[in-house]
Amino acid sequence: MDLRRKRKPNRLVVALLTACTTAVITTIYLVRYQSEAPPLTNEAPGQTVMDAMSQANQLYAGGKFALAFDAYKKAAENKPDDALAHARLSKTATLLNRLAEAIAYGEKAVEANPASAEAWANLAMAYDWRGDLDKGLQAAQKAIQLAPDSAEAHAFLAEVYADIGQYPKAVELVTKAVEMSPSSIDAQRNLGYVLASTGDQAGAIAAYQKAISLNPYFSYIYLDLGSVYRSQKKDDLAAVQYQKAIELEPANPRSYYSLGLLHYNNQDYAEAAAQFAKAVEVDGAYTQALSYLAWSHYFGKDYNLAKTAFERLVDLQPGNAEGQAGLGWCYYYLGRYPEAKERFQKALALNSGQTMARQGIAALEGR
Repeated sequence: MDLRRKRKPNRLVVALLTACTTAVITTIYLVRYQSEAPPLTNEAPGQTVMDAMSQANQLYAGGKFALAFDAYKKAAENKPDDALAHARLSKTATLLNRLAEAIAYGEKAVEANPASAEAWANLAMAYDWRGDLDKGLQAAQKAIQLAPDSAEAHAFLAEVYADIGQYPKAVELVTKAVEMSPSSIDAQRNLGYVLASTGDQAGAIAAYQKAISLNPYFSYIYLDLGSVYRSQKKDDLAAVQYQKAIELEPANPRSYYSLGLLHYNNQDYAEAAAQFAKAVEVDGAYTQALSYLAWSHYFGKDYNLAKTAFERLVDLQPGNAEGQAGLGWCYYYLGRYPEAKERFQKALALNSGQTMARQGIAALEGR
C-alpha cells in the first residue's frame, strides 16, 4: 500500500467537484429507480409513499444502503401491499448481508405482485447469496420469463449458474446481460463474478472496475474486487478495496469479515480478531465472523476471549461440532477439565470423526 503523502489540493475545489459528481450520478440512478415507482398516494400524515420511495432511491444511488433500507421499509409500512418497495427492501438487505430479511421481503414482493420481474430477480439474488441455489435458479428464470429483455434478470441467473458450477451457461447469460445494457451495474458486476469463478482474473478486474466507473459508491463491488486481488496474493491492493467498502457502508458486516480474513490468512490474529469483532458488532448472528473471531483469539492464545466467542457460537449453532471442540480446548487450556471433556464429548456425538475432539479426549486421558 502506498502511504506516501501527496500534496493536498484546494479543499473548496475538491468539495465542489465531489458534490457535482455525486449529483450527476444520483440523478442518473434516481431516474432508473423511479421508472417503476408507484403512483403518488397519501396513506400516512405528512409522508407519502412516493416521498419515501424517492428518498430511498436517492440513498440507494449514493450507496447508502443501510439508510436506503430504512427508507424503503418506511414506504412498505405505508403501503404493505407495495411489491416494488418490498422488492427493493429485498435487494438492499442482500447488499447488507441481511439475507434472512432479504428473502422474507423478496417473498412478500412476489406474493404482492407475481408479475413483477424486478421482485423475482431480487429474490433470486437473495436466494443465491444465502446459498439456496435451486430456489435462486427458479426465481431468476421466472424473472426472465416475465421480462425477457431484463439485463438484471440475466445477470442474476448467470450468478446462480456460476455458483452451481455451470460456467459456460453463466458466461453466455452474463455476456447477454452486458450486451442488453452495458450501463447496468448488476450486469458488469456479475460479469466480474462469473469471470472470477472461471479463473479469468484479469477479465474480472476489468469488469469490476467498469462497474465502479458506473457508480463509485457501491461498496459490495469493492468487496468483490478485493477478493480477486486476495486470490492473486496482492494483499495490499485487497486491503485498499476492503477499506473502501467499509468507508462507503459501515453497516455491512461482510466488509469487516473480508478484511479480517485477509489478516487471518496472514496469521495476524490480533488484527483479524479486531475486524471480526466489528463484523459481529454489526450483526450479532453472523456465525461465520463469530467462528473466525473465536479461532483468531484461540490462535492468539487469548483463551478467555476465545471461550467467550465459542460460547456465543455454540449458543447460535449447537450442532457445530468444530465450535464445540474449540470451546473444549479453551476450557482445557484454562484448566477447566470437566467442562473440556463435556464439550469434546458433545463434538464427538455430533461428529464421531471430529479430530480436535478426539485429540482433546486423548489429552485429558494423559493427565
